[in-house]
Amino acid sequence: MFIVFGEKKAVRKMGFVADRCPSCETIRQVRIHRLGMSPHIFWLPLGRGRLLGYYGVCQECGGEFNVDPTDYVSLARKPTVSLTELVQATNPRLDPKNRDAVEAFERFRRVRDPLLRANQTLMKRSAKGTRFDRTSGLALLASVFIPITMFAMDLTFLSYSMQQLIGVTAIWLFVLGLISSFVLFAREPRRFFRRELEPEIAKELIMINPRADELDRYLKLIKQYEYRVSEHVSSGRLLQQIQLQQFNFQ
Repeated sequence: MFIVFGEKKAVRKMGFVADRCPSCETIRQVRIHRLGMSPHIFWLPLGRGRLLGYYGVCQECGGEFNVDPTDYVSLARKPTVSLTELVQATNPRLDPKNRDAVEAFERFRRVRDPLLRANQTLMKRSAKGTRFDRTSGLALLASVFIPITMFAMDLTFLSYSMQQLIGVTAIWLFVLGLISSFVLFAREPRRFFRRELEPEIAKELIMINPRADELDRYLKLIKQYEYRVSEHVSSGRLLQQIQLQQFNFQ
């Protein structure tokens, strides 16, 4: 039997918001969509798939444009005839009189944007494939080199039972070393994030100095929308990095 399988783009409708349409050049009702790449069998998608991004569709002109769902305080499930109500419910910063919403979003944006830039770096790097770093490379080398060395040693001066024990130990070292190498290989993106990206994020957040509860709330929102960076970042480590940067700055 011939089975058709592979990957295809999967679109999921998420909800409605008020936002400024680039084509209409005014505030419109916009429907938010999630775009993913999902495995399929006979072109039937299996689940939501890995995230590619989000886009909005203007309900007036039909124009499409990229959006970030974290820009909105909520998503309305159904369309509404009152654009004013939709603004207040989903995007209150669009109301020039709502200074609190504008200031709250500006602070949120200053914390969020370094994380989103790191997310873009991770996505571009992931598209090129996970790679060996020094840790995973040395682990793989050791898992092969050490057992081979043990087998190559002249053990004739030892008893037969001791030679057997060393042989079995070498085999187990090879198996466990190989497993460890694959685990370290799979965790390479996290090590890259902590080594390269986490200090840069902390450096940008020094002047903002976010509170722990504030950072937790922002990271929860980023995780809700499946940004890759949420797999690696934690508020505790990030706050430690900020404190370390502040100490070094002094």
